[in-house]
Amino acid sequence: MKKSIVCFCLFFFVVGLLLPGARAVEDNLCLQTGITIKECIQQMKVVIKNHKNTIELLQARIDDLGNFELFRCGNLLYNCTPKECLQHCLSQKQRMVTVDDLLKWAAKGKNYCNAMWAISGSQELINGYPMFINRTTSGCGEINTGDVPRIVRLGVSYNWEGNEKLANGTFATTIGKSDCACITP
Repeated sequence: MKKSIVCFCLFFFVVGLLLPGARAVEDNLCLQTGITIKECIQQMKVVIKNHKNTIELLQARIDDLGNFELFRCGNLLYNCTPKECLQHCLSQKQRMVTVDDLLKWAAKGKNYCNAMWAISGSQELINGYPMFINRTTSGCGEINTGDVPRIVRLGVSYNWEGNEKLANGTFATTIGKSDCACITP
């Protein structure tokens, strides 16, 4: 309702500036709605400011895509089970990262040379580490890939305790642990 009144007033304000004879019409219409020209202008300034704030907020959210908090259980490398990672993320009012989040992060030219837990599009637990830069020597991921976003050493089909699902459908007895990454929803 306010937007239509503001647009209505702005339209007649512009018409009033362009057509001097129309000023009386504008004054009458603004009076009929109970709003003066000055109030119409003030309301339009508020609407413009609100739209500007919304655009800035959306831009900040876009810039923030793919930024997440890295976490190590007990401050030790490769020490979180998927369940511990999930519990940590929830305690921070965040969620676990997805494969897409890892790829977005890598697409920003970032690398993390440690595996971390993530959730795939089919809701399976995976672990791997996001990389971007081309490596020409061994150490952290494949070599000679070019500068492309990718997830290195991707492990799939884990349960929440960190046991990997085997080809026969059972789970391994060894517990896989990785680092954790959480993102604000």
